[in-house]
Amino acid sequence: MVQDELLKREQADIQTIHEFLPNEYHRTIIAPASCMIVGAEHKTPYKVILKKGTITVNRGTEVFTLTAPAEFDVPVGEQRLGYSHDEVIWTDVYENPDNCTNIDILEERLYIIPECGMYDWRKRNGLLHQGEQKWLES
Repeated sequence: MVQDELLKREQADIQTIHEFLPNEYHRTIIAPASCMIVGAEHKTPYKVILKKGTITVNRGTEVFTLTAPAEFDVPVGEQRLGYSHDEVIWTDVYENPDNCTNIDILEERLYIIPECGMYDWRKRNGLLHQGEQKWLES
C-alpha cells in the first residue's frame, strides 16, 4: 500500500489548522512543496477548497492537476493521494451540526482512521514514527 511505503520515509511537517464556524468544521493543511500526501478515507461528504498552490491529486479514479483557487465537492468513501508542486493550502469543509470542537471525536466521525492513525493525531500525542520525527528535528 502506498501509505505504508511512504511512512518508511522521512515525513514532511504538514501543519494542520482547525477552525470552527457555526455548523461547520474546517480542517486546513499547509503542505510544503514536493510532498506526497495521503488522506484518510471519508465517512461523510465534504467540500474541498484549494486556497494556495498547485497539487496533482486523484478525484475518484481520475487524476487532476489543480491550481488555486479551486473548489469541489467530494462524496462519501473517497480517499486522496496528492503531490504538492509548491506550498499548498488545502481546506476540507465538513458539516458540524452539533458544533463539536473535540478533534478526536470529529476524526472518529469523519474518517476511516488508518491503523497508523492520523498524522495530526500522532503529532499531538507524541507518537510519530522515526522517519516523521527525524524530519521534524532537522
